Amino acid sequence: MFNASLGETAETARGKVIRTQQGSRGHAVYGPYESLPSGRYKVTFRLEADALGDDTALALVDVAAEFGQRLLAYDFVFASQFQSGVAEIELPFEISDSAALEYRVHVAGSVPLRVYDAPSVSRLAEDASTEASRGSVRTTDLLRHRRPLLKAFYDAGATLRRSTDGMTITFSGVTFNANCYDDVNFVDELFTKSAYNFLSPHDTCVIDVGMNVGLASLLFAAKPFVTEVHSFEPFEETFTRGLANLRLNPNLAAKIKPTMVGLSDADESAIFRVADTRGDSGGQSTQDVAGGIPTRLELREAAAVLRPIVTSARARGLRVVVKVDCEGAEFPLFKSLSRDDLLQEIDALMVEWHRVLPGKDQTELIQPLLDRGFLVFDLTPPSGNGFFYAARLSACREGGKAFEYRAAR
Repeated sequence: MFNASLGETAETARGKVIRTQQGSRGHAVYGPYESLPSGRYKVTFRLEADALGDDTALALVDVAAEFGQRLLAYDFVFASQFQSGVAEIELPFEISDSAALEYRVHVAGSVPLRVYDAPSVSRLAEDASTEASRGSVRTTDLLRHRRPLLKAFYDAGATLRRSTDGMTITFSGVTFNANCYDDVNFVDELFTKSAYNFLSPHDTCVIDVGMNVGLASLLFAAKPFVTEVHSFEPFEETFTRGLANLRLNPNLAAKIKPTMVGLSDADESAIFRVADTRGDSGGQSTQDVAGGIPTRLELREAAAVLRPIVTSARARGLRVVVKVDCEGAEFPLFKSLSRDDLLQEIDALMVEWHRVLPGKDQTELIQPLLDRGFLVFDLTPPSGNGFFYAARLSACREGGKAFEYRAAR
């Protein structure tokens, strides 16, 4: 069956087809709600296109049961799978109980497609593989092992483009490279779970401590009320990846001032033994690790670096929001900001803190905020890293009732 709202339907020598329109996104083909005996099967979809650009995910094919509530199999359809304008996608699946099945084609709307109705279904031998056959498309580890998250991004409206090193993703108006597994996890944290999605009625200056590969800085810069972003990242390889992502977004990058230094409680230029985290999105720490890779880092006293930024922003009527995710360096960072009385000049903070220093937990970070009239939301779980958010309410700026914080153990 066709979704006529996505385009025009027609009869051809090959059968019924829907010609989808560019910009129209949704399920072009669905149904037929047929039941099959338990076993292994293969459904073959046929799609055609006239003009193809880069290797974008143009569609998603799937086999669904229970009126779309249960997926039995799915796969992306990339531009590189079209040979002479035609893509025939074979999608194996297995069923163990009777259910009304649909064979669906969801089009991304990036280019017009011709999608044929009534995909052919055939039974497979019992020992046949149910791994999707991707034809000529090059299957990377990223696509193979992070398909569920990538599908979640696609379902949320993201554009997925295959690149030499992995993928280039456009999500919520931000374009960036995803080259390793942790990149995809980081995208999930920021773009689908909205870890740092703050809103403000005021023009705002954002300070991003722990820029990583630049995704949070770009996400902040995409907000119309954010006028400037000051980002800090001490690790050269991570910083370089961040700059590459900024270059993909020249309009947003114009708001961002990246600086390759770490923020601490004192100036320091030294060799640190850094853990090898090349599979992560730059999740490196300034804490020495036995057997780590010797790495020279430049650290600067946080209050001395940030005070001119904060003072300038406030003089121009901007609110100041600080995001902190710096793999354990949040403790010396807060020490500096508290010692220099800079915390009370900040309007809000979003902090991921890390259990890397013996005897230290979020209490040491939250108490100075409470002392200065902040309202704090502590989302720290019983184990692992934790989040907390803090906002300095205007009614609290003159001071409030003293309260001593004790973290839950």
